[in-house]
Amino acid sequence: MAKDDHHWIESTIQADIGPRSSVGVLLSNDLPPKVVKILPSSSFLGRLFVGDRIVSINGQPIKNFQEMHKLCKGKISLKLCRDEYCTVQATSLPDPKPGFQAFDFDIKWREGGMPIGILVCTDSEKQVMVSMIENGSLASSSLRPGDILVKVNDTAISDRNVAKKLILDSVTASNRVKLTVHRQIERDVPSLIHSTVASPGNPPNDLRSSKDTQSEKSQKSEVKSITATAKPARPKPKGLPNFDTLVPPDVLAIMEANKDFWKKPNSNPPILKSRSAPGPRINLEGQVEETQIAYEPGPKPLRNTPKRVGS
Repeated sequence: MAKDDHHWIESTIQADIGPRSSVGVLLSNDLPPKVVKILPSSSFLGRLFVGDRIVSINGQPIKNFQEMHKLCKGKISLKLCRDEYCTVQATSLPDPKPGFQAFDFDIKWREGGMPIGILVCTDSEKQVMVSMIENGSLASSSLRPGDILVKVNDTAISDRNVAKKLILDSVTASNRVKLTVHRQIERDVPSLIHSTVASPGNPPNDLRSSKDTQSEKSQKSEVKSITATAKPARPKPKGLPNFDTLVPPDVLAIMEANKDFWKKPNSNPPILKSRSAPGPRINLEGQVEETQIAYEPGPKPLRNTPKRVGS
């Protein structure tokens, strides 16, 4: 591959493809072939991205998907070229409200901006929400389904069609766009700003500072305090399992009084009715009269059962 563009960077991926694993990568007809789509079941999900060019597998050049699928067995060494055509800079913002985080994503293309790879919808609160993200797309390394899109280039939005137009116009005019999103805080999930997963245009690095670490600790303590206030400890009912929700006292009394009901004999009549006596058996040992239907064989074998006249 010609190296006339200094933004092309070669790298190698080591992978172990099992017999039941899926390659799940669609390639273009170019040479070397370019990744055009990555399926959710792909063994290369999170390692290959749309736009990557597959140079070789185990030292053998690749020309199409059939050759790639044939060589993707067992332990492989995949050599690729990635054009760092785009960078995504994530900036953490002050929390907009308890239980939510805010981020600015400044997306820049070197030239010829391409689709971000997201679908947006309007939720029940009339907010523009990210509903789906295409696997291996630019947005898969930064956005998440459920993110609330509140601004595009610092312009507040409340309509998904307006958001789509602002994004498209910005990418077309300047090859860049800035998205401001609000994200609900999830416990035991690492922060996006502190993630070290490699993605197109963003080599893994540690972006944490002492100020970010202190703010993260304060956010965790705030989330714990909110959770403790919203869900107080429930007393365990004596002699009964621990329920997720408190059961009223009268229901507990009924359950306690009837907890061994299945051990006690029941005087109620059964609901199953007794079977009636079997009817007489049909004797087929004698002569059975048969009636043959005349037919005319056709030149071709019969594929469908003929229908009766008038049916």
